[in-house]
Amino acid sequence: MNRKNNPAVNFIPRVSGGLTAVAMVAVLGTPVAMATTFVAGSACQAVNGNYGSQVLTSNGAVSNRSTTGSLQVSCPIPSYINTYIDEGSVLDIGVMVRRNTSALMTCAAVSRREDDMSGFVVSQTGRGTSFYFDNVHTLGFNTVRCTIPTAATSSPSRRNSITGYTYATGPDR
Repeated sequence: MNRKNNPAVNFIPRVSGGLTAVAMVAVLGTPVAMATTFVAGSACQAVNGNYGSQVLTSNGAVSNRSTTGSLQVSCPIPSYINTYIDEGSVLDIGVMVRRNTSALMTCAAVSRREDDMSGFVVSQTGRGTSFYFDNVHTLGFNTVRCTIPTAATSSPSRRNSITGYTYATGPDR
């Protein structure tokens, strides 16, 4: 599939006007870095129709406005990326978070086969401002799922948010 003709490429909001880091290749042809795509948090969508708690901010983040319940969101990794993943390839995924409470937050890298009959989840829980999933083996369809904790108050400045996420593909290391 040609990336240029793929409509999935056009609907993904990107930070910094589609800024993409260029992969560097050593003299011997060995990859030393993977190309990284930066995506705004607004690409993430509420899971199970919980759109009332979801807020997309003017700077591209997705926030939880609820003061009574957490918000689970799913952040897509476009399916065209899988066309370029050979057997033995991996993804590196990063999630950037703006924290306004000390509540725990959980994010997970999810990979499943096209038949939806099998897959795996790698999750992390913490109070930090980022989550990183390195060397995630891919099965076909890939997403990041995060549970955004409740807002401290109804004020926008007291909401927890996903400001963006990154993904990169390359050979298994």
